[in-house]
Amino acid sequence: MEIVVGKYTLESLTTGMYKDPFILYREYIQNSTDSIDEAINNKILTKGNEQIKIVINREQREITIEDNGTGIETDEAYKVLTDIGNSKKKYTTHKGFRGIGRLGGLSYCEKLEFETSCVNEKVKTIVEFDSDHLKELLIPGKYEDYTMVDVIKEISEKKIEQEDKEKHYFKVKLKGVSDKFKLLDIDKVENYLCQVAPVEFNGKFRLRDKINNMLQELKLENNEYKIFLGTSETEMFPIIKPYKMKFYADISKKIEDTLSNVKFKVIRNDHLNKIIAVVWYGESNLLGTIVDEKVKGLRVRKEGILIGDRFLLNDVFKEERFNGWVQGEVFVFDDKIIPNARRDDFERNKEYLYLIEELRKVGEQISYEIREASKLRNQKNSGIEQIAVDDIKSIHNNEKFTLTISEKSENIDDEFENLFNEFERENSEKNILKKIEEILREELDEEKVKKMLKRIEKFF
Repeated sequence: MEIVVGKYTLESLTTGMYKDPFILYREYIQNSTDSIDEAINNKILTKGNEQIKIVINREQREITIEDNGTGIETDEAYKVLTDIGNSKKKYTTHKGFRGIGRLGGLSYCEKLEFETSCVNEKVKTIVEFDSDHLKELLIPGKYEDYTMVDVIKEISEKKIEQEDKEKHYFKVKLKGVSDKFKLLDIDKVENYLCQVAPVEFNGKFRLRDKINNMLQELKLENNEYKIFLGTSETEMFPIIKPYKMKFYADISKKIEDTLSNVKFKVIRNDHLNKIIAVVWYGESNLLGTIVDEKVKGLRVRKEGILIGDRFLLNDVFKEERFNGWVQGEVFVFDDKIIPNARRDDFERNKEYLYLIEELRKVGEQISYEIREASKLRNQKNSGIEQIAVDDIKSIHNNEKFTLTISEKSENIDDEFENLFNEFERENSEKNILKKIEEILREELDEEKVKKMLKRIEKFF
């Protein structure tokens, strides 16, 4: 009996595969990095000279993603580019190995074009898919006798053209991209890529060298690639990870905090004598939830590419919200911990369950650090309140503080400024003024209270 794969399967693998349209950028970058790795292994390219270029032409509604990897040989190109779920890639060595993501772009444009050439070939292969025709063929009640193979053959076209034999590349071009998905918004694309793509740390991120050195000491690959984004070939900028030393914490108060150092956790399988994963997270004052969505959360990467989103590891913390208090990453190196088809999590197997068990220990440690930091702040605040009481009461006697917050001063204004700076972290302005006024009224007459409050209010 002949097995037939229906045409609607193609709809599931394009329109229905991913909930976020921006994932198509990740899919094509993933394929590009595999091609670049192969080019480096075959001595066609040297590490550091790799390039993945993304050009967004909003006026023409076009997106081009090009790499200088091996490319695909002419004799194989059409078959490789029209096959679905039949990739020759291995999950142990390649980032994209299922062979189902390449046609994802069909959902967001009118034409999807692949162009490729290999070194020492004097030609390039162009395979184009007609997305509008695909939609027509998938209308229920029409072309019901078509199989998935019939549809692919009808919507695709192959061309061979001359090319410089020294060139090697693979280029994806989406033509007639729909505006409604925001895929042509270069700022949104940068925001997505800097979090998801396998790129370098920001040069101003001073913990970068410590993280890279740790990986080198463990003889582990960092999986970073040079990816550029722009509106044309001549106007491009590099995509880099957004982690930063100074940041704002506590969404309501927006208090500035700073990373002072980095902590590591190496997760090993002692029975197999191999490293499963490496965790890093920045040390800070843990003042609250980080405001910047691009950096908050302990995030998971496999071969440099983000798996899921910043919420993926919420469950390993004592309280889910604590995952928003840190900047950090989990680099997964065990080839048996395999991303699922959507790459929003991993396949459930014993290796994955062991990783999660170990990550819970990390989450518990971070949760403990957050709670301890909170306790210290509360203790400090209680001490400051008592000092404030004594300082304010002393005004009645000699109009200067007998105790000080940070350093001795002969000036009442300086004392209140110090007092305000300390109180500002933990209290609203209204609460500070109310407390001070209550204490002053216990010790001073109305005229003096008004006089002192007038001096104090200028700091609020």
